[in-house]
Amino acid sequence: MYISNTYEQRPNMVLRGEAFDNELKAVGQKVLAKRKALGISHGQCATLLRIKRQTLSEKTKNSERIGVYQFAKFANFLGYCPFSKPTSDVEKLVHFRYMNSLSQTSFGKLVGVSGGTVYNWECCGQVPPKVMRFISKNAKFKYEEDISPSSQ
Repeated sequence: MYISNTYEQRPNMVLRGEAFDNELKAVGQKVLAKRKALGISHGQCATLLRIKRQTLSEKTKNSERIGVYQFAKFANFLGYCPFSKPTSDVEKLVHFRYMNSLSQTSFGKLVGVSGGTVYNWECCGQVPPKVMRFISKNAKFKYEEDISPSSQ
């Protein structure tokens, strides 16, 4: 019996599907708000982020989600991790990967496993304690709710 790998059939996929996409798309709106608060132009913001103006437009208009390789640029510009604070080990793993621009394969190399193993951890919700210790030791970022409104 063949079962496809769709989100509906894999309810344990903690950070997949529409909710996660919406969080990624919301980052663009946060960047837009900060750009306006700083009083810098669209072009200046794109230059600071080291991305094309068109890419910035696509991300800030919520027409495109931000990928793992660009996410850290946006988070650095904001000064915090723009995801909701994690409530599970899987969320902590995914946030760590995104904040460090690491694909599943790249993260796997850091901890000595394959990218497929990292994918399985993210899908099944079971991250080994050794990996969680690595993440706790190396995660050097704050969430929006960790910083006061005046420091943004």
